[in-house]
Amino acid sequence: MPKLTPAGVAEVTAGLYALTNAELILQTDKVSSDFVSWMQDKFDLTPSEIEYITTAPIEVVKFWGYAFASALVTRGPIIFPTIPNNPEPRRAKELRENMIGELRYDNATKKMTGSIQTTIAFKLL
Repeated sequence: MPKLTPAGVAEVTAGLYALTNAELILQTDKVSSDFVSWMQDKFDLTPSEIEYITTAPIEVVKFWGYAFASALVTRGPIIFPTIPNNPEPRRAKELRENMIGELRYDNATKKMTGSIQTTIAFKLL
């Protein structure tokens, strides 16, 4: 199972984007409904990574799940940096998420085109 690193995120994303649309939709349902379990299923998380995502407020965890689902459903890029080293005594870690993209839905063809890019950044405060 991949680590939560830029290479690990790229590996998981590539595997997801190799799925059929129906299979990918099932994954977007899972990540948006239970982000923590989905992350634990897809990545070999360290105890501090598990603590970070399980202690965040529910509205933050929900946002992360919906943000990942939005990128996945459009097969858009997820850009994930190396998590900064934060030795003792620990500093506060701020996660920043930027979403950009353009989607178009054509009612005549019933097709959605375009993609959402999700970019993650960390800053030690």
